[in-house]
Amino acid sequence: MAAAAALAVTVGAGVAGWQFIEARRQALQAQAASQVRVAEAALSRSPLLAALVAQEWQAEHVSADALALGWRLLGSEIPQARLRGHQQALVAAGWMPGGRVWAVDSSGAVSLSRADGQGDAMWLRPVAPVKVVAAQASADGQWLWLADSGGAVRQVRQVDGTLHDGGVVCKLPADDVRHLWAASGTRWLLLAGYQSRVYGCDLDYPGGAAQSLSVGGRVLQAGFDVTAGAWQLVTDEGQLWQLLLQDSSLRPVRLPLRSQQVQGLPMAVTGAALVPGRFIALGASEGAWLGRWDNDVWVLQRIDQVRGVSALAFTIDGNRLAVAEEDIGQVRLIRTEDGETLAQLDHESQVFMDPTSAELKADRPSRPDRLKVMALSWSPDGQQLATLQEGQGIRLWPAAGGTSAAPRRLRGHAGAEQLVWSAQGDALLSAGDDGDVWMWPRHGPLQQAQVILPSRLYAAALEPKARVLALVNGDEQLLLLHADQLGRPPTLLPTPERCADVDQPERRLDPALAFDAQGRLWWLRRDGGLSVMSGISATAGSAILSIRHWCTGAMLARLVPEMPGAVLVNDRHSLVWVDEVGSRAVGDTSAMQQVSAIAASVGGRWVAVGTQSGQVVRWDLTARPTTAPEKMQLHTSAVSCLALEHFRFIC
Repeated sequence: MAAAAALAVTVGAGVAGWQFIEARRQALQAQAASQVRVAEAALSRSPLLAALVAQEWQAEHVSADALALGWRLLGSEIPQARLRGHQQALVAAGWMPGGRVWAVDSSGAVSLSRADGQGDAMWLRPVAPVKVVAAQASADGQWLWLADSGGAVRQVRQVDGTLHDGGVVCKLPADDVRHLWAASGTRWLLLAGYQSRVYGCDLDYPGGAAQSLSVGGRVLQAGFDVTAGAWQLVTDEGQLWQLLLQDSSLRPVRLPLRSQQVQGLPMAVTGAALVPGRFIALGASEGAWLGRWDNDVWVLQRIDQVRGVSALAFTIDGNRLAVAEEDIGQVRLIRTEDGETLAQLDHESQVFMDPTSAELKADRPSRPDRLKVMALSWSPDGQQLATLQEGQGIRLWPAAGGTSAAPRRLRGHAGAEQLVWSAQGDALLSAGDDGDVWMWPRHGPLQQAQVILPSRLYAAALEPKARVLALVNGDEQLLLLHADQLGRPPTLLPTPERCADVDQPERRLDPALAFDAQGRLWWLRRDGGLSVMSGISATAGSAILSIRHWCTGAMLARLVPEMPGAVLVNDRHSLVWVDEVGSRAVGDTSAMQQVSAIAASVGGRWVAVGTQSGQVVRWDLTARPTTAPEKMQLHTSAVSCLALEHFRFIC
């Protein structure tokens, strides 16, 4: 019976693995739904968990507005939104007009979400099990195409934010699909797989078999040349092909290729990038080549001092090429006009200079491959280059004119595999094998954050109706802002006189903020002071209707906004319930070994404490007359985290 009402978590011996994991997960979610503390994070390194969260939101819906607020206040390393819901690895994701993002996972589930994370996503899930291996969207965002391992290519139509299954548009041989390309200006989809063939799907005649064409080698990259009205292909044998439309069918033509150097051309190509009809780049184990279309022939030259290549990417205009060198953490920026190296983006030094990269420090001697740049993506204006390293996250490099300043690191998305810029270039999305899509604004508001929070953020709460955001910083200042107007200066409320010495060893209080159902703000301070304020608005300053401060003598406490009030253990070892009416003693903890954890249930029925000896004691506040508390010796070491009922609180 006791275990059903109270659950204690101990870091140490005597804890069942499942109990610890579940309680910790639920308790952390509950804490996120009421407040977020970033007590030890310097502003310039604000972690992902510094998101601001409205207390009334359910934990599973925390990511949207919470991350948007956290990003705008706390710095550029925090994503603006995180889109969740896919249960399988993402095959592809991208942007649609109107501020929407699409994603397709390997099970065939398709989602359409707002890029800011607000509202519910639209979903289209397959009726029967399917393994999707490639996906692409039309430029206008009205169509999505999905190719599965069985050889079927389906289309999905987007109409006013809803998704509709458009059926099969063509069929290919089973197990020979790896890539899918779509382009404006042509009615043909292009697909390629593991064989030396390419497949064309005519969208004007849906439902039939795809046209199968033989080419020299497996196709690595393709693009549509609008001027020539033809697809161009690159194969792993270093051959270039063009697909011409002739009598409602595609006809492959191999394009001539020559080298400017004695070393010749690559024999086995591992990667390629293409600007159709203008430039091509080839990567191989022995080096990299840059090619130009000149008088109906591709002319290639080898890029000096480049060995293995892990990724290649052209700017949209084709004027610059980024080449990631295998395993050494170096990305070269090359001017395509003459092949000159403009700059080198040194990822190795960035990684080793990062004092927060504890994982890499341990791996330095044995994991040099951690320096490998896995993906490259240029912003549409060519001013920013996004790079992705395994285990090291994403970096945005200012690369205007070929030069580069220090990059901005985007942390947190461990499963990222793909990087895609929005059409306007104002945001970047990362998608990966974890099923998540993360949205990264191009410009972080770190400068504004430094004005608002000159030291650190300790607590935050949001009143959802008036959209008032309350913050407590490291200087124990209470700041009020309008959540939708964060560019305006905050209102600073006066700090009450100190109640006690905050440096007492026994005092273990963290600042806390919470709005109750009536819109009153409760503020628990590190010195044991408690304040309740009503009539708060983002612009009212100190001219609010009512402020009440009192000193509780708390050594350990938790806010309970649902009641509303606070539960605490004071300096006389009494367990006390405090609300706006007053306070009343609940129990006596003087006979216990030092109290290390405290919690209250959402409805306020249960109050419990945990001790250094592993004991948990629970009181029923509804019992009349007051009954003796229940005592449970659940652990042999200190109780460091305590959650009651719906795991709403942690310590």
